[in-house]
Amino acid sequence: MTLEVPLAQLRAELERRGNSGYLLTVGAGSRPHCVAVELAWEGDHLTMGAGMTSVRNAAVRSEVAILSPPAPSDSGGYSLIVDAAVSRTVDAGEGRNSVTLRPTHAVLHRPAVAPDGTPAHDCVHLYDAEQTVAT
Repeated sequence: MTLEVPLAQLRAELERRGNSGYLLTVGAGSRPHCVAVELAWEGDHLTMGAGMTSVRNAAVRSEVAILSPPAPSDSGGYSLIVDAAVSRTVDAGEGRNSVTLRPTHAVLHRPAVAPDGTPAHDCVHLYDAEQTVAT
């Protein structure tokens, strides 16, 4: 079965989380880099201020992710994970750098326990750039 999921649902979920999260990039030698960011929409793209390391990483490796954990008051809540392609980086000096992303896929994710008691996950597909998510 295929379920259509609009980009508006991703927008609403990010807004519910205060348009904040963590930008995850990959540096030289495959070293991960994670920074807190405030997100804004420019059309169908997300843009955020970023430090020099994040901008440098995003300019070289265009596949990144945004992670927005559940609010502390949302016990048992889902983390939002957004895969994205970098569409623009601006290296204009500290405090004016930015990264702009095109979301490609998003899920709500939380740990769960399988019926047999083993660790598993509870994942809800939220957005796919193709506008469909196979379920």
